Amino acid sequence: MDLNGQGKNNLFYIIGAFSVLIFLAFYPVLGSDFTNYDDPSYVTSNSYVKSGLSIHSIAWAFSTFYSYNWHPLTWISHMPDVKLFGLDPIGSLQSFDIDVTRQ
Repeated sequence: MDLNGQGKNNLFYIIGAFSVLIFLAFYPVLGSDFTNYDDPSYVTSNSYVKSGLSIHSIAWAFSTFYSYNWHPLTWISHMPDVKLFGLDPIGSLQSFDIDVTRQ
């Protein structure tokens, strides 16, 4: 698809509008605490995630079905959050950034 100047401007506005909508949709979450739904098994009670990024924790993430799921990238993405922010849910802002920029 060849976008001329007007098409590029329209695309910029569309992406900007979607980014604002996504931010507004997720904004209330920024003041929330962890939930009891899956946060204990994924973050707050998971000793591997709380230990941070290491060869051992990354190997665990790729070799286990902890919490009845195999999603190593989810656990690996939580590991630096916990190390940088402790058990403060604001560390999940990194996931929010990914959601916005992925659109």
